[in-house]
Amino acid sequence: GKKSNYMQKCLLGEIFPDSIDDFIEKWHKNENSLEVYDYLGMTEEDYKYYVADEDVLPFIIKSHRFRKTISQTVTEYYHDGESFAARASDREKAKMLIDFLKSDG
Repeated sequence: GKKSNYMQKCLLGEIFPDSIDDFIEKWHKNENSLEVYDYLGMTEEDYKYYVADEDVLPFIIKSHRFRKTISQTVTEYYHDGESFAARASDREKAKMLIDFLKSDG
């Protein structure tokens, strides 16, 4: 399998990070032998963070630019150590609540 140039292009500012969806789509179409995070030029940890909260994407790019791990980058940003995952689950709960209130059940 061949890696995409997603991370490289993000670092060069040639594409916006949110074009990741197109790359993931290509990965699916190509029956790639690579793991999706390898294909994207991410680490497994990067990808886990991304799946937990898509807003983490700029931080993943940033951590590659400064050759740090994503957890280092995030921890430096949130001194109190509030995790993206925690916020993501709060959002999910809020969304479920809104959907519940909107339903006629």
